[in-house]
Amino acid sequence: MVAQANYQVNNLAEKIQEIISGSGKCCHQVRVKPYPSDPNGFTLQAPKAFAWPLWQGSKKRLKIEVKKRWADKLGLTKSADSISSKGNFTEPAVYWYLAPDDDYVKNLGKVAAILAWVCETRHHDC
Repeated sequence: MVAQANYQVNNLAEKIQEIISGSGKCCHQVRVKPYPSDPNGFTLQAPKAFAWPLWQGSKKRLKIEVKKRWADKLGLTKSADSISSKGNFTEPAVYWYLAPDDDYVKNLGKVAAILAWVCETRHHDC
């Protein structure tokens, strides 16, 4: 299961990198950092953290968390798959889900584009 989690998160990070490299709005490299306490949890950084994917093995999908205040600022909250009043960092969060199903390529592109926008906005110092 850890291998599946690594594959999914790295695939997402590569797609985000492709988008931000093409836009010219962010010069940073997207990095995947595993959670020390959870082999299925990750942080996406460029260099600051901007999203937190978690592999949900029982549902065979990635649950990607972004702080709600960032999503609100960018007008992304309505596109989220779910919203929580208390995310992993004790503040409201929004989530997108990415499952390896028939629409995987389309969904990967959609989620990567959303996260690329969050990343570019968070890292506008280039």
